[in-house]
Amino acid sequence: DGKTMLMPPAPDVSNAFMKKYQGGDPYGIVANLNGILNNRFLTGVEYMFDQEDRGNLEQMGINPIIVNKNRVMIFGNKTAFQRVKSDFNLLHVRELLNTIEIETEAVLRNFVFDFNNPIVRGQIVTLVNPILSAMRDSGALADYKITMDSTNNTDDIIQDSLGIIDISVIVTKGMEKIVQRITVNKYGTIL
Repeated sequence: DGKTMLMPPAPDVSNAFMKKYQGGDPYGIVANLNGILNNRFLTGVEYMFDQEDRGNLEQMGINPIIVNKNRVMIFGNKTAFQRVKSDFNLLHVRELLNTIEIETEAVLRNFVFDFNNPIVRGQIVTLVNPILSAMRDSGALADYKITMDSTNNTDDIIQDSLGIIDISVIVTKGMEKIVQRITVNKYGTIL
């Protein structure tokens, strides 16, 4: 009815995350220009966080929503748990690990009740490899390793009717802060 109301930002934040899948970058970090909230009814934010506010919130794993150049955007990439410095503190890492789990499980589902032998394990690795390779090619992963052989599928594991695939990943970090350094040299001293 033409009134301005305070509304929780959850639907707009959710839409920002969905936009990355529709835009062709499913592994992107949803923050700054990739975290713009597009809602024609959005008129602003409840509180204008300054840099000090954002620094305090970041330590608690809170991602503020800010206004920058008349755009409302998510300005953080943290999870709520911040006691230990870890890759798990980064939202895009947690989301990427969830994606790896879901996509790998879709492959593994087709092999339940198959034989645990080198041929079947090789087929599984062959199907999981492109999933991780695409993530590496997009820049989301720096590297990965898949192990599904006799080293982790020992006789005891096989006798228990189990199969184990170990996936190790190195996730690419985003630049949360950028330091600009300018050096003034004497005339003729820059090499």
